[in-house]
Amino acid sequence: MTEQKGIEDALTQTRQLLESIVEHIPHMVFLKDAQELRFVQFNQAGEELIGLPREALLGKNDFDFFPLEQAEFFTARDREVLTGGTMMDIPAEPIQTKDHGLRWLHTKKLPLYDQTGMPRYLLGISEDITDRKQREEAERLRLAKLETQQTVLHELAEDPAIHSGHPQQAFPAITEHAVNTFAVERAGIWLFGENQSALILQDLFEATPKHHLQGTTLSTGEYPAYLHALETEPYSLAAHDAQTDPRTSELTPLYLTPLGIVAMLDAPIRRHGRVVGVLCLEHIGPARVWTTEEQTFAASLAAMATLTLEASDRRQAQEALEQHVRERTGELRRTTAHLQTIIEESPLAMIELDQAGLVTTWNAAATALFGWTKDEVLGKELPYVPPGQEKVSEELWTAVMSGAAPRNLELCRQKKDGALVDVNMWGSLLQSPTGQAVGSIGFFVDITKHKQLEDQLRQAHKMEGIGRLAGGVAHDFNNLLTVINGCATLVLDQVRAEDPLRRSLTEILTAGQRAAALTRQLLAFSRRQVLTFQVFCIACCCVKPAIAIRCP
Repeated sequence: MTEQKGIEDALTQTRQLLESIVEHIPHMVFLKDAQELRFVQFNQAGEELIGLPREALLGKNDFDFFPLEQAEFFTARDREVLTGGTMMDIPAEPIQTKDHGLRWLHTKKLPLYDQTGMPRYLLGISEDITDRKQREEAERLRLAKLETQQTVLHELAEDPAIHSGHPQQAFPAITEHAVNTFAVERAGIWLFGENQSALILQDLFEATPKHHLQGTTLSTGEYPAYLHALETEPYSLAAHDAQTDPRTSELTPLYLTPLGIVAMLDAPIRRHGRVVGVLCLEHIGPARVWTTEEQTFAASLAAMATLTLEASDRRQAQEALEQHVRERTGELRRTTAHLQTIIEESPLAMIELDQAGLVTTWNAAATALFGWTKDEVLGKELPYVPPGQEKVSEELWTAVMSGAAPRNLELCRQKKDGALVDVNMWGSLLQSPTGQAVGSIGFFVDITKHKQLEDQLRQAHKMEGIGRLAGGVAHDFNNLLTVINGCATLVLDQVRAEDPLRRSLTEILTAGQRAAALTRQLLAFSRRQVLTFQVFCIACCCVKPAIAIRCP
């Protein structure tokens, strides 16, 4: 008896321990009879979950407490467990409770058998996973929002209006995405005017009705706290209760209350580190708390506005640069055409050589002077160097490329037809903007006629000297002839006609007279008088006197 009583006491203690465990386990534990599926046991956690005392539950089935559809669902699962004979794991099932509304349970059900192997009870253990499911749902929604936000940012990043800098098209796209993604009534982009004296609305999109507005102006002098908050907030200004938030309450009388705005999420638009505007999200309706992800996304949208403005600056600078380049190109083209005209129409032969000594410029005057056309010499070495002067020409080009600048240098060059031509040459080094030698240029003037005139002038000076000398000699010689002719005349008058000397005297007088005539011609030459040319018989003036002299 004592041993049996000890066994009974041990069993009692074990049963009490198990009952205590079941009673205090944090999950709902229930036991149903296998025949009618009526509750025969219910723990404290089950009472708290269902909202009914166990006394009201025991002896009842699901149809006594739950809606018909829900009761049928529970009963069908119970029968399936009892028939299959295995544990059933139901990850999530809804249940309507008295005090807690709809709850979600993770339930496990299994049959309990009697000694004959027949199912006697149905044991159920249900964990309330409502909070976890809500957290999971919240996380799912959060991730979905993040995905939506990333999609929006990706679309905006590929928007040509943003990366090409066209605010008139980019800002409406940003505000529409903001309204749709945040599910707010209004989203606007405001930029400061000059001296930050006013905020000017660039674009505002309203969800109801769906339209855009521009041009509204707010005087910033009336909202110092709001402006200070925009300057100091690193990413975004989240005013969950905009009308009482000290950072935004200044806007209440004239802006928030008339429009019914209860919450604001504003992100500063910065450019070069300075606040130049704001992206403003305005919520109308029940109170709203802005999440961290929403605040970050608002800052990202403001960054898109910044990118648009910076791209606009770059585009305008590029357009200004292109316009300047076009103007400068036009000026350069006109200058080049003008210089080309000067080069081609210049009376000076102009020849330009590159760094290798090859011809790059050959104007019309060079063709006229040397004979070769431009097409014949471009890209080639100079063709006009006379044979034997190659070394001298090379030394001259080297000197010019070293910085020498010959002026009025007299050279002899060869024309295409082989004739030599005398030229004066001026040379100069050509340099790049960095001072590097890139070639040389030479100007040539044909001085052949000039040299001929110089020769003629020298000959004239020479003849003038000869004339003066001849004049002096002729004058002295004329004095002598006067004596000779006079004496010959006097003697001839005294000699008889038959005298043999008369013939000799006559020849002397004739020769003297001719010499006097020649002397007069020399005197006329010395005085640059025009001489009188006459036809005469050379035999009469030269041969006969010679015969007379030789034949006495």
